Amino acid sequence: MNADAEFVYFGSPEVDRLVSLVWQLAQELYVTRSRLIALEGALIDRGALPADGLEPSALTEATRQAVAKDNRATMERLIRVITETDDHRVPMREQFLTALQRVPRDAPNG
Repeated sequence: MNADAEFVYFGSPEVDRLVSLVWQLAQELYVTRSRLIALEGALIDRGALPADGLEPSALTEATRQAVAKDNRATMERLIRVITETDDHRVPMREQFLTALQRVPRDAPNG
């Protein structure tokens, strides 16, 4: 028996990696949401933010537009991932190479 097979839970290492990725993202989201709730609470408690200050109706038009733009971009990225037609062994390769070409050669790393 292959030593690595002991850690294959879904019958496929690829599916296991995908599930691991989803769980990692879920963990990141859990931590981010927890910290955001704590930050909002701290700002409200200190009077730096009204209790309804983050409600859509309380936002400026510029902020509402920025939120809508970010939401659209996020949805486009998610839809692109689930509708891609590239080789599944190299997901998003075409998009990655296109994005890589846009990075200036002398751009700092990080």
